[in-house]
Amino acid sequence: MPKPTRASGRDGSQQSADPERSLGVSGAAVETVAKRPRRLFSAADKLRLVKEADACLASGERGSLEALLRREGIYSSQLSSWRTQLGAHGAAGLTAKKAGRKPKLSEAERLNVQLMKRNASSSASCTSPTCS
Repeated sequence: MPKPTRASGRDGSQQSADPERSLGVSGAAVETVAKRPRRLFSAADKLRLVKEADACLASGERGSLEALLRREGIYSSQLSSWRTQLGAHGAAGLTAKKAGRKPKLSEAERLNVQLMKRNASSSASCTSPTCS
């Protein structure tokens, strides 16, 4: 009766049955973890956090702002940028902006250019005085 074969790696060690684990360069098991999605804060959440942070500062209690930042899982720089946006643009400044390059023309301007091109091409094709 033949012996059962075992799946082994380059160095002769057994492969782990867990698909989440693989062998690293040193032969030790390396566990891969899925990347967490980026957190998105609504304008209402940002406003609530800024007001809560201001209340922590006004209370004068030592460490209350740091506790708030740890509890919410945000950095002080993030809070600072939200305060700047709130001061410059009001509550509307806290809304999320669309990422990426801004379009050169708005949708209405793009349609206007397209219609002007079509109009120019149709008038250019008609050369007789009776077309107009």
